[in-house]
Amino acid sequence: MGIKNFLAAAAIAAGALAASASAYASPITGFITITGAETSDTSSLATNHSFHFTFASVSDSGGDMTVAAGTTVSMADLVFDPFVAIPNFYTVTVDAGTLTFDLTDIDIGLPRTATHLDLSGTGTLKMAGYDDTPVAWTFSATRTAAGSTVHFGFDSLTAPVPEPASIALLGAGLAGLGLRRKKRAA
Repeated sequence: MGIKNFLAAAAIAAGALAASASAYASPITGFITITGAETSDTSSLATNHSFHFTFASVSDSGGDMTVAAGTTVSMADLVFDPFVAIPNFYTVTVDAGTLTFDLTDIDIGLPRTATHLDLSGTGTLKMAGYDDTPVAWTFSATRTAAGSTVHFGFDSLTAPVPEPASIALLGAGLAGLGLRRKKRAA
């Protein structure tokens, strides 16, 4: 490969790298745990189909979702049987900005009892300056004689995603090899 071809391939790779790096933000990382009080449509969690949140606040958080414990969270009602996706299921102001969560999938854990219910699923976290980030979430409700305690945990998925700059460099390198092979064949 001559110096002229090498310089052309390097210029293409640098341009692709610059274009791809500016087009992508990073995913939201970390975790947030929300606790609160609720009312439900039945007195037994075994037959309950929805929750109305009367109060919700952050009990623990970390990473990009860091916020002071006790920060109030705005939560929509959770109707899970039958389930329909819930955009903006919760909204909270964290240190990095306003965080919203779109709940897209739900699984009802078994066994369901009159005093305990577990839910889990997937959704998408959104915050300005970050990529929309798919996450897994868990929900646990425990009913006591005095009422209910509700715990939510939302954790980022840890599946590695290749960074755009690496993909651009790989593509530029493959294109350069293809051009070199084509030139040799001619």
